[in-house]
Amino acid sequence: MHFKQILRRSFFAALLFSLSTLAFGQSAGTIGLGVKAGDPTGLSVKFYRPALDIEVVVGRPYYFSGRYHNNGYYRDYFYKNKKYKYYRYHYYEVGNPVAFQVHFLKSKSTKAAKELKWYLGAGPQLRTHKVNYYYYDDHNVYINDRYTNIDLGLDGVFGLEYTFSDLPISIFTDINLFMELVDDVNLELQGGIGVRYNLK
Repeated sequence: MHFKQILRRSFFAALLFSLSTLAFGQSAGTIGLGVKAGDPTGLSVKFYRPALDIEVVVGRPYYFSGRYHNNGYYRDYFYKNKKYKYYRYHYYEVGNPVAFQVHFLKSKSTKAAKELKWYLGAGPQLRTHKVNYYYYDDHNVYINDRYTNIDLGLDGVFGLEYTFSDLPISIFTDINLFMELVDDVNLELQGGIGVRYNLK
């Protein structure tokens, strides 16, 4: 089995175990279902628990991350790879980007209003996308090469959430610092805004 496949399966196995332990180890609370716009943009599910909230986000990344639509980044990566040492880069395409975040959050009401809470937390993030390289080999033959890029790391998140007292609706915004540890070592600033409908 390929190393990246082992890594992905191990990540999801550990994640599911952690979620099940935390979700069912505490008394039941509210579940919020909604959407988030930012990096990533997608679905947001939040499990409100007495001790620790859990947020899961699945969506499309890179809207505000120029690195993933930057020809210079992929050209440099191409020439640093020994596999392409004697080949001539032409261009690239990126497709099927997916991001998966799990945040374990501690929240507290603000002095301004009990409906407004700040929250702070951390958790893992997995980002993956397909990359197509188009290039000429040393015999000037045009070649297309595809690989799957996987970025795995840790998030640190800070945000604000307002829950309406007369409606089961919450609006939120957050700032997230992603520290990539697998594939490359990078720091990326992310964030977004969103809305959730809360189910009792």
